[in-house]
Amino acid sequence: LPDITALVTALPIAPSIRTALTAINPEGQLQNVLMAIGLPATGPPEWAASAQVVSLTTNSWLQIPGVRNLNAEIRANHNSGVMRLTSDELELTAPTIFRQPLPIFNLFSDIYWDIAKNGDIELTSPKIITANQELRMNTLLAMRVASNAPLFMDLRSHIIAGDVAAVKHYLPVGVLKPNLVHWLDQALVGGYISAGDIILRGPAPLFPFH
Repeated sequence: LPDITALVTALPIAPSIRTALTAINPEGQLQNVLMAIGLPATGPPEWAASAQVVSLTTNSWLQIPGVRNLNAEIRANHNSGVMRLTSDELELTAPTIFRQPLPIFNLFSDIYWDIAKNGDIELTSPKIITANQELRMNTLLAMRVASNAPLFMDLRSHIIAGDVAAVKHYLPVGVLKPNLVHWLDQALVGGYISAGDIILRGPAPLFPFH
């Protein structure tokens, strides 16, 4: 990936894209790349592609989290796509949200997307499985990206098991009021979560929702 990034950033691309790629600095192995392009007599080009990325590592940048040890398998075309994300030792860093990198965890998820004729994108993941020694959780995610509306998010997580004392590692302190963060830090000192649910639904720019 570093060689591809260097090649892309040397091309006459938009400065914002060059800045983002340089800051994120993706590293890893790109494998099994396949691509086909069709040029119909009328209408836009049609294409299909697939690839695998092994041991992806990126830096966090602005609102984009950084990752380490992430594997991805992608199959996509001009209308839709699916991406499988897996890791046995995923590290995630999001300094604008969490106060420190999240503890290493396992991940399995299939993410699907569909692109409408007007360019709107519907993204869904029926199950995102995450687990480590502190927390085990299954998540359902749906997102809508529209040209005339803010990003809409529907996230529903079911906690299977969790250590209450470790909750402080997962608090989104970047979007919570300091007084609330302080209260939660003092209140959640021990115990065991046998089951629980987290629901976030609404326009992402308005989080935390009321």
